[in-house]
Amino acid sequence: MDIIPSEEKLSWRVTGGIIDMFVFGGPTPLAVMEQFTAVIGRPALVPYWTLGWHQCKYGYASVWEVREVVANYSAAGLPLEAQWIDIDQMDHWMDFTFDPVDFPVEEMQALVEDLHANGQKFVPILDPGIKVEPGYHAYDEALKRDLFVRNVEGDPYLGWVWPGPCHFLDYLLPRTAAYWEEELAAHHNILPWDGIWIDMNEISNFCTGDLCRLKPETESEVPTLPSSRQEGLGKDPQWVCHLECWEAQGLNSTQAGWAHPPYDIANGLARSPLGYKVMSVLNSHHDGSSEYDAHQLYSLAQTRVTAAAVESIRRKRPFILSRSSYLGVGAYAAHWTGDNVATWDQLAKSIAGVLNIGLFGIAMGGADICGFQGNTTSELCARWVSLGAFYPFARSHSDLHSTRQELYLWPEVAEAGRQALSQRYRLLPYLYSTMRAAHDTGAPAMRPLWMTFPEDVAGHRNDRQFMFGDALLVTPVLTQGARSVEGHFPPGTWYSLWNASDVVHARANGTDVTLDAPLERIPYHVRGGRIIGTAEPRRTTRDTKAGALTLLVALPGEGSGAERSAHGVVYNDDGESVVQARASPCSFLHANVTVRRDGQGSLSGTLKIAFGSSWAWPGGARYPDDALGGAESVAADGDPPIPWPSLAGLRILGWEGGAPEAVRTRSFRPSGEASGSQGQSVVDLNLAEGARVKDSTLLLSMESVELPLDCPGSLEIEWGPRKTAQYSDV
Repeated sequence: MDIIPSEEKLSWRVTGGIIDMFVFGGPTPLAVMEQFTAVIGRPALVPYWTLGWHQCKYGYASVWEVREVVANYSAAGLPLEAQWIDIDQMDHWMDFTFDPVDFPVEEMQALVEDLHANGQKFVPILDPGIKVEPGYHAYDEALKRDLFVRNVEGDPYLGWVWPGPCHFLDYLLPRTAAYWEEELAAHHNILPWDGIWIDMNEISNFCTGDLCRLKPETESEVPTLPSSRQEGLGKDPQWVCHLECWEAQGLNSTQAGWAHPPYDIANGLARSPLGYKVMSVLNSHHDGSSEYDAHQLYSLAQTRVTAAAVESIRRKRPFILSRSSYLGVGAYAAHWTGDNVATWDQLAKSIAGVLNIGLFGIAMGGADICGFQGNTTSELCARWVSLGAFYPFARSHSDLHSTRQELYLWPEVAEAGRQALSQRYRLLPYLYSTMRAAHDTGAPAMRPLWMTFPEDVAGHRNDRQFMFGDALLVTPVLTQGARSVEGHFPPGTWYSLWNASDVVHARANGTDVTLDAPLERIPYHVRGGRIIGTAEPRRTTRDTKAGALTLLVALPGEGSGAERSAHGVVYNDDGESVVQARASPCSFLHANVTVRRDGQGSLSGTLKIAFGSSWAWPGGARYPDDALGGAESVAADGDPPIPWPSLAGLRILGWEGGAPEAVRTRSFRPSGEASGSQGQSVVDLNLAEGARVKDSTLLLSMESVELPLDCPGSLEIEWGPRKTAQYSDV
């Protein structure tokens, strides 16, 4: 299928196949995404830990080298959430096995045990090709149960991938699910991994042909690629086809049309058959589907089966990363852009690539940070980690032939990583809340500017910046040698996360600004009128999540009038339990801040917090004056309590006054046995050390009182001149 867009129309040119067309009326881009994902499936809510930093490389020499990587991250003061290992860990590249020399199972178990003790995770890789080798359990069982995709003659289709001759599992066959879960469970019993990485599942095949057999000289001994730990790659690399393959003969007219459509697609800028380097389009699945019709469904079927198996095995929310994707994969898995290249051009193109992943309904998307193929440079890697720190999925990964590129290898990259990842981990409550919103509404986590600001025409063609959620604007440096960058700001007020006194007040049609961008960091801005949750960053998401919550309040500009308001929702759960169809209202903390200037010019402010379901203020209204109204309805739902951290304080950007003279809190708990104590309490806070103003930012610290966030219940905090920080009797 070719798609030809123009200003007036979209044209589709197809060779055949099954076509389903849906039209989503919007009218806004976010409404289209909500309607679209209602059809294909809402994006999966990922486990909390997946929002940390991930490290991988194809070509780690041994488990001991991997241990050095983990230790070096810690020594450099860099966060490391999850360590990944590519096919190097396998015995001759076969699924569910371990290299007995360089990755012995006992040492792998010790590695994973230590990672878990430190609050870190481990993710291995699996490929869909099962090696044809009698005595190999995964092969024997699948063959016995007749689970492989069939060729045009009705036998298991033979292809060639990393381990050599392979058959491919038919995930459209229901009974394949039980087999796959059994194999995964046995593997997990040996090595308790935390997620699964599925690669090569387009399906990738090193051969092209309808029918294949072993070459005569290889029937007794199949050549294998020397280990990546040995010198060189040999004269006959593994990714070259070692099978004799040919086109099937005697086809009927329908099959001939599949094999040779009216025109060939442009595959790698060359005209190639549909079955080039994949399974033959003449193959058949057990439900009767031809590969011609079902090819795009392979990754969807595999990720669905894998997600269900991982959830069943671990009894926790599954995490699956899939290289191949199709509409609906986002309901089960994350996705990345594949094997990119360490170039400045690919750095820039990664933005559009990851944005497209979100538009396809996959909230958890990313690109290989610093580049997969080729050798990166310290400047390119520094810029890439600053950008990639706000991909939803942030992972460094590089090729067997590439030089090492862990962040600690260059001082300037390590510093860029520390600064960027410190901001990412600080914003984890906001990132996780955004992922929950994506799960509930289909709104991409990483999104183009036009999705949030469709009225800003100047931002429609902008593919060099992006939003994370509706409150964070990222402006990366995409040019070698640059120490400043041109950024477009949609209408509103924007505060730098590095220095809140650096404020951009964008006009109604947007504003372009040249921003400083030293090598160690790029501009991040938060949108005025929003409240986001933040935490004190630590080395792992586990330790970061265990800390107190600080609300970052970005006020709209002074032009908003005598009264300025900001609002936001913070979502919280345990970060790993299986997602239920209905989320607890106690997982949604709604915050509203209003700042007023009286006739004498004095500023006062009020924070109102309540718990309630969905993304609107409890009770249906949007941030009403009565902040306590929703507590009764939350209590009536009878949900188990959600463990919220204490409130460490407020950081209010755009505060144009001095430190307040008084702060008072009022908390409310509804009546009823489920809530225990009831009524309200008023507490005066000693602000001798708890309030200060710096760079137009008011910092209100609550750490000395450990202000709890209890649900059901609600909370108000009022500050200002002493005469205004009072409550009327209730």
